[in-house]
Amino acid sequence: EVQLRILEEGPCTGSNASAVLVSRLRKALGQPTVASGASEPLRVDRAGDVSMADFIRENDLDESAIRALADVPTEVQQQVMAEGIVTGRNKSAIFVGRIRRVLGQL
Repeated sequence: EVQLRILEEGPCTGSNASAVLVSRLRKALGQPTVASGASEPLRVDRAGDVSMADFIRENDLDESAIRALADVPTEVQQQVMAEGIVTGRNKSAIFVGRIRRVLGQL
């Protein structure tokens, strides 16, 4: 049952597919999703959606990335946040790239 729920979410995209998979597994098992070095777990609602404020805080996104996230539909917001923790040198730029990629798939 857990495997099917994870598979139904589609391919693990992003720079760290393993982290995305682990995040999905934790979500499916009802365990908190915690960023490396995070002080508290990301809040996930009953639908499995991550709190935007928590995601922004945990990924240390800058104003331009926050604005880009706020400007897209809720479905896009949840899809890009569901990819998991942003890794890399410029997390905000990487995250905005995620948003552009998802928007390009619509």
